[in-house]
Amino acid sequence: MKTRHRLALVTTELENIYQQRVMEGIFEQAAKYDYDVAVFSTMVDSTHFMKDNLRGEQNIFRLINFDLFDGVIVTPMTLFAGNDSAFQNAMLNLFREKCHCKVVSLDEEFGDYEIVRTDDESAFYKITKHIYEVHGCRKVYYLGDKEEEVPNQRLKGFLRYAKEHGIEVPAGYIFQGDFWYTSGEKLAEEIYSGVVEMPEAVICASDHMAIGLANRLRKHGIQVPEQILITGFDATREAAFNDVYISSYEPKVSEAAAEAVNRIHSVLEPETPCRKIGDSRKIGMRMGESCGCPTDIRYWKKKINSALLHQKHNWSEAENENKNDVCILLESYMSEGVTSASDSMDCIDKIYGYIYLLHPYGDFWLCLKENWTDMEDVMTEGYPEKMKTVIHSQGATDTQPAKSVGFCDEIGPRLFETKQMLPEFCEGSEEASVYYFLPVHAAEEMYGYTVMRCPLTQDNKIGYVYHNWIRIISNGLSMTRIRNRLFELSMKDSVTGLYNRRGLGEWLQKREGSNETVLVIMADMDGLKYINDHFGHADGDFSLISIADSLKEATGKNELSARIGGDEFLLVGVGSYDAESGCRKIEAIEETVLRKAKAAGKKYEITASLGYALGVMNEQFDIDELIEQADMNMYRNKRRKYKNRKQEE
Repeated sequence: MKTRHRLALVTTELENIYQQRVMEGIFEQAAKYDYDVAVFSTMVDSTHFMKDNLRGEQNIFRLINFDLFDGVIVTPMTLFAGNDSAFQNAMLNLFREKCHCKVVSLDEEFGDYEIVRTDDESAFYKITKHIYEVHGCRKVYYLGDKEEEVPNQRLKGFLRYAKEHGIEVPAGYIFQGDFWYTSGEKLAEEIYSGVVEMPEAVICASDHMAIGLANRLRKHGIQVPEQILITGFDATREAAFNDVYISSYEPKVSEAAAEAVNRIHSVLEPETPCRKIGDSRKIGMRMGESCGCPTDIRYWKKKINSALLHQKHNWSEAENENKNDVCILLESYMSEGVTSASDSMDCIDKIYGYIYLLHPYGDFWLCLKENWTDMEDVMTEGYPEKMKTVIHSQGATDTQPAKSVGFCDEIGPRLFETKQMLPEFCEGSEEASVYYFLPVHAAEEMYGYTVMRCPLTQDNKIGYVYHNWIRIISNGLSMTRIRNRLFELSMKDSVTGLYNRRGLGEWLQKREGSNETVLVIMADMDGLKYINDHFGHADGDFSLISIADSLKEATGKNELSARIGGDEFLLVGVGSYDAESGCRKIEAIEETVLRKAKAAGKKYEITASLGYALGVMNEQFDIDELIEQADMNMYRNKRRKYKNRKQEE
């Protein structure tokens, strides 16, 4: 595989329009230099209302091994939109301590790292020009934030046009907003009530504010665009869904992201000129109804089509279909399938069966902590030293046919050191690729992560379908853990942690017909009633646990220890045994019991009487008969011990 430079993108909520444009610019430019890109992202934005879930998402950033990268691009505007100063400081400290390569921040400051800004000022200059020159408006309001650095670039563009053309903009024409629907609705109420004079047009710094303004004005009978023209910004899907298409502007985010790649390239390969950034014709004004211009129907239909739930697909015209359709995910009944898995292997098998929903992709990996089924092993920060790849699937892409599929548990464990993040990522691939690293967790608890590799040139970028696909598998893993725990509780004794009779039966059933020798050692604790009566049941339980721990220490490969009654225990083994090995095992148990009792320093003795029996795992095998024989031998030993004690007295 080819070794190439690697870039990392640290961001959040990949289906967001801003992040989609960031990825488009980075991937397109990185492909020109033959760089690999790894994307580390949460699946929700930083304002998510479930804070424990958000923390579980943000744990993915602790996976990043910065030593594997030659440059990092960060999107602070989305990462820190929730104004969580503790998280922001933690991320900044992480970069300062661990990251020693070139870091470029997009659009907002991140520590003292270099910044590349989207040219929003020019965009708003053009929007303002359109409203004044095409529509001849003079009383034009601006709705946006006066203070934040990025939006302030938008206000600068508005004011620059006015200044250059001798247009006076009174302070009362500029309104502060929060970039959400509510800001537009508030201004609409003020216009309707007469608190604010009716303008000819309102230039909004976001589509959501424009939508809120337009819809609330129309609700009050003020027509858009007949009475007030409105423009938005970002050309979002919501602008296309609205009753009145919002005239908007598709910003140069992808160009800024591509420039960030160039900044890193100039450090990595200073002798090689930077490549030209892609054609910017796909950005600019997108006309809708809200400003009175003829609507760009083809553009908005494409926006709507990309977000629709298509119930009936025309597979014969596959190139025109959205392969990552949410409806296909919903109608696959993946949630029901994965959450109904009977055990851990069945769960992984079912997850593997639904990977087709992620088409197209080059490779997919599911990496989990080794003991992910253990509900008592809870990890909320970081990752263990080793991870396990339980699925590696090689799928079809836009340019390559499907290859063989590897289900890792069929060929053995695939443990690797977590600092590698993914061995295949370190090895590289035949073509420049993007690797998406996304978290798998339940609330704050970490299970692992998924990795998807796609060619950098692939049009489809992961988003809402992948987001919800991972949510489903996370729920499936959680359900499997719960089932596994309930099964364990049904198979084990709650006091000692040893198997119970049911657990013993299940264990033996898996070894039926082996024709091997079966060793059964019966252990009966001495004086449990005396300890309970004179020292209390807590001490009685302590004594039982001491005997159980002694049996656990003596339990080897292909052996199992169990508690089958109040003070009765078994050690059962299937393999090569004889009378001598049975006696040695009993001696080892007795020595361990004596050692633990001495270490406990109790006022009472903790002892047990033992006996064994041998049988064969054949068609005539009966565990109850062997237990009875071992029990008889145990009582002989108990009587002999009692007789010897009396003689000593």
